[in-house]
Amino acid sequence: MELTDLPVGWSVVPPAAITVLDGMIDGVEYVVIGPGGVFTIHVEHHPLANVWVSEGAMTVDGRPTDHLRDARFEARRAGERLTEVCGIDVTVQSLLVLIGATVHTVSRPAEVHVRAQHDLRDWLCVQPVRLAAEAAATIHRAVSEGPETSSYRFGSSITTGI
Repeated sequence: MELTDLPVGWSVVPPAAITVLDGMIDGVEYVVIGPGGVFTIHVEHHPLANVWVSEGAMTVDGRPTDHLRDARFEARRAGERLTEVCGIDVTVQSLLVLIGATVHTVSRPAEVHVRAQHDLRDWLCVQPVRLAAEAAATIHRAVSEGPETSSYRFGSSITTGI
């Protein structure tokens, strides 16, 4: 999964660098901030599996999972904490990225965007503008506060290596 070449105004922050959410977002691989909003990214590896997604449930090869529930919960927690820290209302959306699976979508899940690894970057780039540049910068500063995050700058992007 690559999140390279995101346009200026987008940033990708790994959870190890997110001091303000320390210990609150265990299942999140990245937080992405940009004009399209704030997203927690959950990555699930299911090579060669058939994944069925509906509004309230997700199964992998016929077995129910908690992926949707967990993704929703983590995004809500992150939004509550960022709202508290930033002093502005921060809505965090959850992105569940499925790697190696064949995805069958019956209906779209509430509050969780389910995407394949290969279209994540393009999907983010076509999101409607939900955050002004000033708000995105405020959230980014709050998320990446601390000396250990100085290499992650607003407008930069990284390759995740996943």
